Amino acid sequence: MRRGRYYLGRVVKMNLDQEKLMDAITNAPIITIGKFDWTITDITDNRFGYFPECSGIAFLHVWNGIQEDVFQRRFKSIIGAAFDGFFVACDVEPLSDYRAFTSRLKRLSHFTGFSATVYPPSPLFGCLWGSLNNYIDSRNATEITVKEQTSKPNGPKSKIIDLMDRIIESPNYEPEETPEIGDAAILMAADGYGNGRVVGIEDTI
Repeated sequence: MRRGRYYLGRVVKMNLDQEKLMDAITNAPIITIGKFDWTITDITDNRFGYFPECSGIAFLHVWNGIQEDVFQRRFKSIIGAAFDGFFVACDVEPLSDYRAFTSRLKRLSHFTGFSATVYPPSPLFGCLWGSLNNYIDSRNATEITVKEQTSKPNGPKSKIIDLMDRIIESPNYEPEETPEIGDAAILMAADGYGNGRVVGIEDTI
């Protein structure tokens, strides 16, 4: 990779597995937007700064060139065009830091809600949300939305913090009990297969 400042992002995939995405990157079509043609070039090792083990992507900041938001939009358009836009999509989002995310969760005295929209993935951390993935397959769905909300004291029951701690300690962690759907959906989203949100109350004292 060239020396310079790189942005880090996470590729959120819809109806795309890692192999199909890598194929699209290495055989990117040319698309025309405005006065310019866009594609992905100079692929030398079939990764183009893409790290499938964490759905991560790194792209070089070019002063007065392709800005961060432009790269995200063009990348999405090029990958979509590789499949003729047929029920395939991907977005580049800011990279989530598991440690920072878990640390932020621990500052909440209790949760008030969870929500996530997720898509069928490849098996990264699959043992943690495999049951949810199987449910999506059994329903013949391409995506599913999970939302939990409560005003009861102590909020909804969740083991998300413990699960995140275990993942940080060991990426190959396998729980003895299958995580509940709400927790599984948040974990699947954190792996780059959707979008998730945790809401809670933080003590200010």
